Amino acid sequence: SASDKWSDLRAGDAQCGTGSCQPIQGTGVCTYADSRLPESTAFVKVSILPEVATPEANQTHYGDPANGCEADEEAVQVQGVSGKFCSPDCASAACPTDVPSGVTAAPQCALQTTTGDKRCALICSPSDKWSDLRAGDAQCGTGSCQPIQGTGICTYGAGPSPPSPSPPSGDCSIPTALQCAQGLGKCISQCKSGLAACVQCLGGDFGTCCPCIKKIDPNLPIQCPGSVPEFMIVDVAAIKAAAAQTHYGDPANGCEADEEAVQVQGISGKFCSPDCASAACPTDVPSGVTAAPQCALQTTTGDKRCALICSASDKWSDLRAGDAQCGTGSCQPIQGTGVCTYADSRLPESTAFVKVSILPEVATPEANQTHYGDPANGCEADEEAVQVQGICTYGAGPSPPSPSPPSGDCSIPTAL
Repeated sequence: SASDKWSDLRAGDAQCGTGSCQPIQGTGVCTYADSRLPESTAFVKVSILPEVATPEANQTHYGDPANGCEADEEAVQVQGVSGKFCSPDCASAACPTDVPSGVTAAPQCALQTTTGDKRCALICSPSDKWSDLRAGDAQCGTGSCQPIQGTGICTYGAGPSPPSPSPPSGDCSIPTALQCAQGLGKCISQCKSGLAACVQCLGGDFGTCCPCIKKIDPNLPIQCPGSVPEFMIVDVAAIKAAAAQTHYGDPANGCEADEEAVQVQGISGKFCSPDCASAACPTDVPSGVTAAPQCALQTTTGDKRCALICSASDKWSDLRAGDAQCGTGSCQPIQGTGVCTYADSRLPESTAFVKVSILPEVATPEANQTHYGDPANGCEADEEAVQVQGICTYGAGPSPPSPSPPSGDCSIPTAL
């Protein structure tokens, strides 16, 4: 069997002849009943190979901690959210993009620990509306989309969150107590151990239960309704900004871990640019951007970096059409090409940036890539710029219409 689900194992029995299909770490293995073996039979103890075991367990990042996390991950739980998940670090590198089977949620550098470390999560919903979260469940594979301060993240071990109840009235009415009892049932042991553990277990039900908890012990350090204990508070702006952040953004808003703020020599504005010396350019772009990422730049040390190409020429009309491809940026001309940049005015003066130039193979799509081109764009190695006496070539406007041949007499047209 390719899984340890009961239905798959029972189907696997048919493959085992007189044996049966037994579950081991997400896999089914054929075995034979011990009852038929003499007690003195010697046998060897073995374990399942990692590459065979747990086809439903974590072979990627962002998996279920119950199946173990990758070497560069830790099992985490977001305060106020049900369930846990494996989370890689993103303080010094971009979030890994490999995700469990069935997952389509986007990895984002969206969390921070109490010590300030940054960690990745799978963002499955842009809001905490129940309908959006349930749609987000489909992005979480075997996990579920759980709400946290306006955002949804994938976790494991928690069922779909119910529709948000009506806000508590501020006192422990019978309807409020009944709503609270539904959430409190799963948290009895945690609530016996202390307030912090109780509130963390209640998660989204805390707002409903708060008036009743306060009624039991008015001296507890919480205020109802709508209050949240200090230890549950997370940086909402950081989570929302991280969830929305992509490559190729405005350096004024910060760049991704694998990017640097760059300025192309010869044009105004800056932008965040990922490296493309050893990997293809990332394809995630800011909202509203339709320009194509391309490995188009090089630094003074020879490193290659990505840019958003917004125009195939540096004609004013093409650049202005290219503005629409740059979102909140603008399409700036450089050697026959248009590149998306963001205004310098929003950057602090102390911002460090890398100076880059356009790669020759990307630059000047209208310049000479063949013989017989415009000398203004340079000639091939075996050519020279020439001018034939008496005629116009590159650098001259269209030739005027040829005059009518003379009629043979000094007519007014001939005289003119």
